[in-house]
Amino acid sequence: MAFGNAMGTKRILRLSSEYTHVPVRGSPGMLRASTADLPLPALPLPFEMLLRRLPLSRNEAIGEAMAIGSLALDAFQALAAAGVLEDVVVGDLGPDLAVAHRPNLHVGCRIADRRVRLGEHVFVRPLLPDWVVMRPSTPTWISLRSEVAGSCLCSLAAGSDAARLSEVGVLFLDNGFLTADEAPPQFSWEFHDAVFHGASVHGYGTDGGYGATSARSASLLKRHSDRPPLTNGRMIDLAEAGIYPYDLEVMARRRTRREFSARLVSWHSLSSLLGLALRTQSVTYVSPTEYYALHPYPSGGARDEIMTLVARAHDAQDEAFLAVYLNRVHKLFRYYQSQELALEAIEALSAVCHVGETRPSVALLFAADYERMAIKYEAIAYATMLRNVGAIYQTVSLVAEALNLATCAVGGGWGHLERQTLSGHLADRVIVGGMLVGIPAGQPGHEKHLV
Repeated sequence: MAFGNAMGTKRILRLSSEYTHVPVRGSPGMLRASTADLPLPALPLPFEMLLRRLPLSRNEAIGEAMAIGSLALDAFQALAAAGVLEDVVVGDLGPDLAVAHRPNLHVGCRIADRRVRLGEHVFVRPLLPDWVVMRPSTPTWISLRSEVAGSCLCSLAAGSDAARLSEVGVLFLDNGFLTADEAPPQFSWEFHDAVFHGASVHGYGTDGGYGATSARSASLLKRHSDRPPLTNGRMIDLAEAGIYPYDLEVMARRRTRREFSARLVSWHSLSSLLGLALRTQSVTYVSPTEYYALHPYPSGGARDEIMTLVARAHDAQDEAFLAVYLNRVHKLFRYYQSQELALEAIEALSAVCHVGETRPSVALLFAADYERMAIKYEAIAYATMLRNVGAIYQTVSLVAEALNLATCAVGGGWGHLERQTLSGHLADRVIVGGMLVGIPAGQPGHEKHLV
């Protein structure tokens, strides 16, 4: 990573462009932004003078804060965490090469004799004129100038001696984006889960992260008919669901089951399950692009962001298939030549849950449109979406119990399915939940269905 050193760089600590320090006699003053004023705590006069002198060399600023006392250093840390301070690498001619937003200002020992590389789940995205780099394990995110992004990221991904890092490389190291080259993986999360969770927890989902930004136009909202391309298949009508007598006994006996009968879930039962648990009940439009869709399960925002893929095994009369459940019209769009996809989906989810040798005959996969949620919920979009999935789990489980079906909710393990097996059927959605459905083993009872 010689590019940074060749250009001549220096590292500075400065106030974010959104904030201006307003001095107040006898106190550290306040930080003024377009939205509000942020009063500073009562600290010694030297700290006020230090704020007035920013930008300064990062080492100089932190050194002076440490000399003033622990309260001054704590105040610096709090300002950094709030996004008031930025840790910046600038070139000789003045442009920002890299900016760490919400930087880590802790002073600690550095890995000086080891090779380092980009850590797991580092997320990189061009957001011209800069590139954005995020890592779910830290609230810091780095904007990297496009002219240096390629050489910088390629060098860090390949690994480099810590002692030979440029200023930009050291910025990545100090802010938790690098790990020892020989260190084992630290995350067991699937990539998009880690990124979305980090955006939700750290609150940077709308600041150049994965999803939509608050500044995006409402016209980006997906139309209600927006679905993955329904090609190479045929439409299947499903039986209309009536009203099923329901009592508390259903809730009392509901269980997660991992032992299934070899019998296939009938068309009638599958139709009843989808209709009672997932079918859209009503849609209310407040504008051509803004609407609320209500379902049998509670849904934060009623954004209609969850799509259901249905995988069904084969029997003597019918081959296995993969289909999309069209929840507004209560139909299945069954993909042609999808037998292997369906069986792989059932097998993958069954393996995660350690299901016995007899596999269930149906797997449901819930895929979410993250952007549709992010436009409204911004940084808490992913957390809200997961709550919606939990409500779907419970609703499907209760309806299945009433129909004498067995279910097992699946919490993960579909990474391979999403990346390879089903990627062409997900469009811009990601899988956020799964459920196995079958006939319970060892029970002589019959399925119930609605006509």
